Amino acid sequence: VLELSVDGRRVNEDGYLEHVLRLRPGRSRKVQEHNKLRRCLRDFFPNRKCFVLPPPAEPEAMKHLEELDEGQLRPRFLQQADAFCRHIWDTAPVKALPGRAAVTGRMLASLAERYVEAIGSIGVLCLESAVTALAAAENRAAVAAAVAKYRQCMERELKLPTASQKKLGDAHQRCERRALNLFMARVFADKEQRYQLQLMVGGGTARRGVARGVPSPAEPHVAPAEQAAGGQGGVLPAQ
Repeated sequence: VLELSVDGRRVNEDGYLEHVLRLRPGRSRKVQEHNKLRRCLRDFFPNRKCFVLPPPAEPEAMKHLEELDEGQLRPRFLQQADAFCRHIWDTAPVKALPGRAAVTGRMLASLAERYVEAIGSIGVLCLESAVTALAAAENRAAVAAAVAKYRQCMERELKLPTASQKKLGDAHQRCERRALNLFMARVFADKEQRYQLQLMVGGGTARRGVARGVPSPAEPHVAPAEQAAGGQGGVLPAQ
């Protein structure tokens, strides 16, 4: 078991880590070799924290560790493992790619598949090309989701076939804004706005499909016969 002590003095886990990463003074080859890895760790991980996990079970049980239930593990190990996980959940930043705020689980799985394929084919994986391919797939999905959102919104907002052109325009603005917000939340690496243009085209097609059931300003629309007080059908005047 690791003893958390420095020069006979008890220290906590973080203090022990900083002691281990301390650089030695001097310029000899031995000193440089000693400092090289430590300097890299200090530079790449400016925010550091140490967790010391004791052996998870008794020596005899360690031979069958994968078969043990959680209740058979040492309480101290479980406490430290829980503290480690809570620290990761609370402080670790969300994985991100250039041009996007966060990477979803689906995107991470897609990147992992591309890495495995490149390794399996003895190819050279180019991170930029992998991200470009991922962006294309995600952006196509973002366009499809936004168009579907627009269509669903329009169908919910309009009560066809009695809607007027004004109601169509008002509903279009509301639904277009919602669809665009959904698209912008998912799209990334679309510097040339190719996929935003696709969204505008797809949204226009969806709008024309909805507008077929809307009367034009020049032609009043005869609504289905309704049982009014006088028993006559109503007519919606053009607006």
